[in-house]
Amino acid sequence: MSRGQLRDLGVPRGAVEHWLATGRLRPLHRGVYALGHASLRAEGRWMAAVLACGPGALLSHRSAAAIHDLLAYASATIHVTTPRSLRPPRGIRPHRARSLDARDVTSVRGIPATSISRTALDLAATEPTHRVERVLGQADRLQLYDQSALSALIAAVPMLTRSDLESILLEAARAAGVVPPRSDHDIHLPRRGPTTVDFYFPAERLVIEVDSWTHHRSRTSFEDDRARDLELMAEGLRVARLTARQDRRLAFSLVQRALTRRPTTATTTPGTGAAPAARRARPPRRESTR
Repeated sequence: MSRGQLRDLGVPRGAVEHWLATGRLRPLHRGVYALGHASLRAEGRWMAAVLACGPGALLSHRSAAAIHDLLAYASATIHVTTPRSLRPPRGIRPHRARSLDARDVTSVRGIPATSISRTALDLAATEPTHRVERVLGQADRLQLYDQSALSALIAAVPMLTRSDLESILLEAARAAGVVPPRSDHDIHLPRRGPTTVDFYFPAERLVIEVDSWTHHRSRTSFEDDRARDLELMAEGLRVARLTARQDRRLAFSLVQRALTRRPTTATTTPGTGAAPAARRARPPRRESTR
């Protein structure tokens, strides 16, 4: 319960202060309280987080997937989408959305949350592909999956263009002090032959691939991409994936982190198929017995 809700119910400020002093109200976040005790179930913590983020806030991302029964999520961190920037309250991960369509908003057990379609789209920008596939599969099993609603939502969200992605990679390369990537670069794989990757940082042995919902919505394309990733990694390369609808700042952060995390073990040269032979360790020098 928020201070605003107490005010709307006609509870005087003095009574609120008295209840806080006597323990009848237990503070959870600034201006948000539990009645009687602070030991709450998940639903109580989710509602408290939404109230703490102010008007228009919605439970979102992995927390919304959990309240929709699409994903198990036991983390203490609660994800909330808000229409404004704010200093994150303790235990809350805010996501700013400048605009939310009415179709993006729902209420589950009295808690404002993003719709299933919006939740799936948010997760596609922040979570591994296999987790998004799991969420969509569960929604389908529960007969909650609405392909037309998801397609309409995807069409309404602006995509990062090829130019945007190149700009992000160039910025990340400058920030990390490395040479900019090669785009549409061919790498020879023993089983597939010449394979074109979206972006390649040779010195860092890092491949950046850009996923799109249209290309990866089928199980076949998903499995083929995973198999290709494994082949690239077998050649000693690292593979990172971005989505065309990913938040620009998040994409920059992910790429910069990947660039500064250099390989620490011996790797192969792309196309050769074999790792360089390890140097033979020298036997310890025998000490003279004289």
